[in-house]
Amino acid sequence: SEFHQKVGKKAAKLASSAIFVGEFAEDYAQGFKESGKPCKCYHDVEELICALDSITFPKGSVILVKGSRALAMERIVKKLLERR
Repeated sequence: SEFHQKVGKKAAKLASSAIFVGEFAEDYAQGFKESGKPCKCYHDVEELICALDSITFPKGSVILVKGSRALAMERIVKKLLERR
């Protein structure tokens, strides 16, 4: 938990907001939230994919999708590209 929170803190130094997915999402978010910046958590990739239609991103946003191969994060990229 402690190491995941540290990753969340480091992410907050680089990102204006974040979405965390998976088993350790809450730990990442706990570190990220210390910055006062917004973030959301989703239990799994499927939950996030369902929610993506209701999430708005500011024009010109840069979106980094990072995760383990086990999560098959390319599904998220596919969904985001469909919205273009």
